[in-house]
Amino acid sequence: MIPKTSIRLSAATISILAALFTSAQAGSHKDKAAIDPEAAAVLRGMANQLTAATKIQITGWRTVDPDILPGPHAIGNACVQARISRPDTARIVVRSWGNARCFHLGPKESVVYDHKTKLYARFPGKSTLAETIDNASDTLGIHIPIQDFLTDDPYGDFAHGLKSLRHLGSQRVGFISHDCYHIAGAKDGFKFEIWIAKSDLMPRKLVITLDGVGGSEHYQMRFARTNLKPRFTKADLAFKPPSGAEEIEFLPEDLKD
Repeated sequence: MIPKTSIRLSAATISILAALFTSAQAGSHKDKAAIDPEAAAVLRGMANQLTAATKIQITGWRTVDPDILPGPHAIGNACVQARISRPDTARIVVRSWGNARCFHLGPKESVVYDHKTKLYARFPGKSTLAETIDNASDTLGIHIPIQDFLTDDPYGDFAHGLKSLRHLGSQRVGFISHDCYHIAGAKDGFKFEIWIAKSDLMPRKLVITLDGVGGSEHYQMRFARTNLKPRFTKADLAFKPPSGAEEIEFLPEDLKD
């Protein structure tokens, strides 16, 4: 569980993507009545494809309300690129206009590197990405961006806790104006909307609005592309310390993303 001192956005992101992979069978009897079977079927289709892929490359752009960032060095609006090689390796880059942060996850060792400060820290890897992510969160308070797309079984991992789920109809969104299923739902503490393309059942846009926080759309992710058959090797995901980089034992709180 992520400590309360971590980014408020991190907890919301973990919970929201957990909701996105929930089936119509998840939760209590009370929850079932609030889940639209059509919306659940669309999410199931998306999750099944992500689960079946051994390699995934995700590229998109996120925008974040500055009021929910933890400090001046935290990266808010940014391009996000993730390369995932299941079951145990990934490289995620979060790149803004003035900085970039890289996360290299592996079975023996993982690294988070901040380009602006040239600081990096190592932490233990595990046999699966899900275990590495949980260990980073529980022991170091490090949030891995779009982490819920990285696990071996996103559908099973996140099949509880959804309070409501609705299919709002069709809408065209995305960089190339894809015709999408428009799904809306809620969990304790936030509401979300996700647009999933009818052509390939891949996500095109995700919006999160936190309860009790002024304004709306506190977090938004626009997916430019989700490639389920990318060409890269595990060697491409390894960390190689740049010239002048300094290893430290633990990153400051607002450099963890």
